[in-house]
Amino acid sequence: MNKRNKVKTLFLMIMVNLLLIPQSYVSAQETVSDAWQDVAVKANQQEFQSFHMEGTVGVKISSQNMTSDFGNLEIDALVNAQPIALQMVAKIVSPFVGSEAVGFESYAKEGFNYIYNTQSKEWKTSEWTVSEEDILDSLQASFKNVSNGLVESEMTSEAKTFIDKYFEFEEKGQDYLFKLKKDINGASFYNDLDKAIDLKQLVKQSANKAIEQSEDLGQPIDREYEESLGEFLNPDMFEDFFNMNPQMTVTYESVTGLIKNFFFMIDTDPKVFIDSVSQTDRSNLPELISISANFDFDQYGQSFNIQVPLEAMQTSEENTIEE
Repeated sequence: MNKRNKVKTLFLMIMVNLLLIPQSYVSAQETVSDAWQDVAVKANQQEFQSFHMEGTVGVKISSQNMTSDFGNLEIDALVNAQPIALQMVAKIVSPFVGSEAVGFESYAKEGFNYIYNTQSKEWKTSEWTVSEEDILDSLQASFKNVSNGLVESEMTSEAKTFIDKYFEFEEKGQDYLFKLKKDINGASFYNDLDKAIDLKQLVKQSANKAIEQSEDLGQPIDREYEESLGEFLNPDMFEDFFNMNPQMTVTYESVTGLIKNFFFMIDTDPKVFIDSVSQTDRSNLPELISISANFDFDQYGQSFNIQVPLEAMQTSEENTIEE
């Protein structure tokens, strides 16, 4: 992973830690604090459960005051909690991949993964390296560990100052929206955030959790993961990130405390791709690349009867892939 990709990964991790799961310190005014605490308490009462997710990752390019779609990745997924099962159908729609969309299907059920794409037109399978019970226990433990800490966190004056300065709250019916403000100075954000929370500790905890979960699921990741993240944690990198005009909004259902929508968008200078394209193609790079992600979450707690296609289950062992 190159330096700029690591930077984007790090900032997304920090933003998600701040917004994706409600924490009691993310509010500055009394009304926001009351709403946030209400959501946090209700999230704490939840357990990992089945859900449906649907969304799009889109890319737009702009040149000479004209903007056009470069491509979209559309995803529709079902996650069943008991028994553990997954169904994900995705497709890439872009004028650069031809007149027909490139499609993908993925299923996980009863100890096996099944993957298909419309280009190879064949199914590939792999076997789970851990049991279904272990996967469910790991997911439930992770969810509980996060939610248990929500109501225990106390809002410090530094955290109040930070959140009041950089985040907005909006109530729409039974929805609570938490938004990242616009026109943020990256270096100031870094300094204020460092006062509000221990950034190094946040990276350490996130890395330890990622390593622990990956080992529980039989897919260990690099032990230098923490070091690679911490290396880029500095004001300059925050400035680079906020120069991309990030927008982020996370919506929760106020009655249950469950996430309903996640939206994120950045504007990227195409020059970051210069090293990966040929000299000839560099002159064709657009002036701006906008990347957005918009995901809806619903149908919590429902039981999904996920069915693996018959042709996938009949896949021969010679098509087995390594995880």
